[in-house]
Order: sequence, then structure tokens, then C-alpha cells
Amino acid sequence: MVDEKLWQQGMTIGDFVKGMDKYQEEMRIRLRDTRITPAECQRLRTFGKPRKVVVLTEAWCPDSLMNLPLLIKMADCMPELEIRIFIRSQLPELSKELSLQGYEKIPLFIIMDEHLQLIGYWMERPLLANKRIAEWIKHNPKFVEAKAQFKMNPGMDRSVLDSLIEKFVDEMWNWYDTELQSETVKEVLAAMA
Repeated sequence: MVDEKLWQQGMTIGDFVKGMDKYQEEMRIRLRDTRITPAECQRLRTFGKPRKVVVLTEAWCPDSLMNLPLLIKMADCMPELEIRIFIRSQLPELSKELSLQGYEKIPLFIIMDEHLQLIGYWMERPLLANKRIAEWIKHNPKFVEAKAQFKMNPGMDRSVLDSLIEKFVDEMWNWYDTELQSETVKEVLAAMA
């Protein structure tokens, strides 16, 4: 699935951020401000197993905006963790293969050992985030309506939908700052084991 040639073509976080056409400034802020706890960092330092992670993502993805900085912070604590980032739409064959296995959402972290042998996957967001999102949607029915209208008529004005998405991303940011960051670290670490 991922060989050395593909691995070498991957971007660093700096290259990815430079090329972002959406959420670039927000990503810079999250990369600067995201923190993991000292206990989590210690757990990562003592993990002791080399891991390589291929990240499939897109600049427009709010879940990537929230979770990619956490993976980068994990690598700061875990010297044997290497990361390469790829734009999913630029890898159609790999995306199709992963989709057939049920891995259709992004970000997708493909976790491998130092020889690029598959260990596991982590996809999209921590499980607890789904509960938060369902609650948010319940309290923001205009979001579902605007999304459905735009899906039916992609040429329509996006301003209402974009405003609601901005509100949603702000809420997500708060969720991650208060509890979801630790959930993400825990889930990704479990997938690396």
C-alpha cells in the first residue's frame, strides 16, 4: 500500500501548511497553541516503538484542523514517530483502495512500523467528538437545512452555510481544548500499539 517511494514524496507539516488554501492561519494557530499534557508526553516518550504515519487529508477539513496538530505534538514527544502528509485527492488509487476497506473519511492516519508494514488506522476524529457533533447539530438545525440546500444546488450562495461552518469550527476548537485532545491522543496511541 505505502512503499518507500511514496513515503519519500510526502510533505512535512510546514510544506502542507504553506500550500493550504483554507484554514491556513487557523492551522498555524493550532500548531502553535495545541498542547498535550505532561503525562501524555511522558507516555509517548516511553512508547519505544518506531512508527511512521501517513496522513491523508485536505486543507478544507475541520477534523484535520483539529487533529493534525495533535499528531504533530505527539511526534514532538515521541522521537521515533515520523509523519508524512498527503492530499487525498492527489492519490486516487490509494484513496480508492482504502475506501473499499471502509476508510473513506479524513484525516486518515495510516500507522506503520519503521519498515512501512501496516500496524493500524485512526480516522477522522475521536469517538467522543461524534457525540458533541450530534448535540451541536440538534441545537443548530439551520446547519442541516443549509447543507442540504447547498447539496441540491451547489451554485447557490454559500454565505449562510459558510457562516454556520465557521460557528461549528469555533465550537469544535473549544471541545478539543477542553477534552477531545486527550481522547485523540489516547485513541491514536492505542492504534500505534
